[in-house]
Amino acid sequence: MEHERQLMEAIESVEIARKAVLNAQGNNDSQQLQEAQQCLIRAQKLVNAIQRNGVTGDEHGQKEIHRAQEMLNHLFETQTSLQG
Repeated sequence: MEHERQLMEAIESVEIARKAVLNAQGNNDSQQLQEAQQCLIRAQKLVNAIQRNGVTGDEHGQKEIHRAQEMLNHLFETQTSLQG
């Protein structure tokens, strides 16, 4: 059960980061860019912890964490382009 909770927390944090990046992108505000960066870092830490500890559970969990990592990669790229 604990690994499911950690997985859900990581997936939710990626979704929060996605919304923060989209919000920052739409408003072009430095404070929102900073908030998006913080959300991205938190989500990446959670995903990394799951990958490092091997708590992805079944095949579905492995696919979910892979999707979460792919989304984070895209969001970090977007964030970098917004800061540049």
